[in-house]
Amino acid sequence: DSLMLIYRLTVPSVLMPEITFYSSTQKFLDRSRADAAGDTVQGSLGVAPGEVFVRIRSFNYEASETSYTLVLSTSTAVALGN
Repeated sequence: DSLMLIYRLTVPSVLMPEITFYSSTQKFLDRSRADAAGDTVQGSLGVAPGEVFVRIRSFNYEASETSYTLVLSTSTAVALGN
């Protein structure tokens, strides 16, 4: 069984973001990079049951504090773990 993980990473115009997904065994699953600063990174990937780890990296074109928004959803309902 697998499900579709849908992601959308929104950043300010000074950030050039990259998002990488790994399995619970540290196996690389997928990577997506912005083409330009401020671009939204979005997509989807099929994942097996279990934990998925997300790493977000970005290059900041200004020396100021910034924030980002990451939205994750699935194609089907998922039971929450403890």
